[in-house]
Amino acid sequence: MTSSLTKKPFYYQPPWNILFELHKLERVQPWGINLSFLLMSFLDEMSKLGEVDFRASGMVLDSSGKKHQAREISIDHLVLLKFSFLQP
Repeated sequence: MTSSLTKKPFYYQPPWNILFELHKLERVQPWGINLSFLLMSFLDEMSKLGEVDFRASGMVLDSSGKKHQAREISIDHLVLLKFSFLQP
């Protein structure tokens, strides 16, 4: 019985893996994830490797963009609620 010795890329390990597992990312509250940290540390790790994985980078940008959009929607919702209480 032989086992494969292929090493998974760093981004399949926590904390970056959440950006590749959309079913888990969708369950996290918009403000419950530090996008800035994840993106900066992803970029640092990619720089250490000395090569760019464009496919992985695109997935990270897409998933973090969706989470950022969810934040914007939640802010808009809160603003609308606030102004609806202020109107007579």
